[in-house]
Amino acid sequence: MKAGTAEEKFGWMEALASQIPAEATGSSLPQPAALCALHELGEIAMSAGDLAAAAARFAAALEIAPPECTEVLKLANAAALWQQGKVGFAVGLYRELLNADPLCAKALVGRAKMNIRGGLWSIALSDLSIALALGEEGADVWACSARCAHAEPPS
Repeated sequence: MKAGTAEEKFGWMEALASQIPAEATGSSLPQPAALCALHELGEIAMSAGDLAAAAARFAAALEIAPPECTEVLKLANAAALWQQGKVGFAVGLYRELLNADPLCAKALVGRAKMNIRGGLWSIALSDLSIALALGEEGADVWACSARCAHAEPPS
């Protein structure tokens, strides 16, 4: 595919996704292609601010994903859900992820960002501290951690 405008790329991805039935059975696309298309459409929708479409695409991808792909899809879906205000659903996904792997740094960071948005500074700081100890040291993690430390008055 040649480079084009975002609209052209989105149109191409939507055309590809239209070949994927809801259950992804009988699709003219092989399962890996369907999974990639749904994930990419979710990412494009997130970038465009269409959080409902993003969550729907990530959820559809989860339905056909093999176990080794579910973590990244659950993380993406949780982010789309909490940014829509569907915090309860996002909390459930983060709980699933952390029950499966209590040291999943990306889930801890995602949950911390959600808790920052909700003003739960000390809970977010706790998750971020663990993520930092696990080696998740991106600039966004440090920035969130600093924001929590300065927002929460010392006890």
